[in-house]
Amino acid sequence: MSWILALDQSTSGTKAVLLHEDGAMMHVDALPHAQAYPQPGWVEADMEAVWGNVVALLRRLPEKAGVPWGEIRCLSISNQRETTVAWRRDTGAPVAPALSWQDLRGEGLCAGIAARPGVRALVRDRTGLDLSAYYSAAKAAWLLANAPDARALADAGGLCLGTVDAYLIHRLTGGRTFATDVSNASRT
Repeated sequence: MSWILALDQSTSGTKAVLLHEDGAMMHVDALPHAQAYPQPGWVEADMEAVWGNVVALLRRLPEKAGVPWGEIRCLSISNQRETTVAWRRDTGAPVAPALSWQDLRGEGLCAGIAARPGVRALVRDRTGLDLSAYYSAAKAAWLLANAPDARALADAGGLCLGTVDAYLIHRLTGGRTFATDVSNASRT
């Protein structure tokens, strides 16, 4: 028998779903995680807590369902689309809290870029999207400039920046894979 394990990493928790090969949902489990609001407009997540939830669910759901790991054919990941994570390439440890899709600390950067003549239209023309702190690029820039050691790690090739799926893939593969889904990448 073949199974699919789906992981839904949302803003407030992690859900794992075990699906039969015919698509029937067989087992579900979930764990919450907290968001932090250190000041107005700032929304963060502790990625070590998120990672702990992922590991716990990946261990306990197949066991609770009585499904051997050898029968799980794939793992799919759905995630918070614009939440941005910075982590050490060598250990997978986050260098700062993740900046949630709701986080606004990149607004100043976007406003400065948008103030240059023609840039707002150029960005819209090339990407189909408005220049906005909602998207992960502004969050990544903020993390590079403000997270302790982020710039030095980046300059040395030791920093990874990405969305939640990239972080989870990197951790799940023991650091062997740094990748994202094309739809996440297109919005970055």
